[in-house]
Amino acid sequence: MQIQNAINATSTRGGGNIEPALRELSDAVETSGSPEARDSFDTLTEELANLN
Repeated sequence: MQIQNAINATSTRGGGNIEPALRELSDAVETSGSPEARDSFDTLTEELANLN
């Protein structure tokens, strides 16, 4: 997961502090063990990381 890259990208673009929400979502995805949830979360973090 590119969670740190996503956090950095959104914070530098004025997206506010979404770190707690992304970390909570990451924990829920990990707990679920769902490959589909993992794929969706990875896609989300990739999109957020590429906001440049």
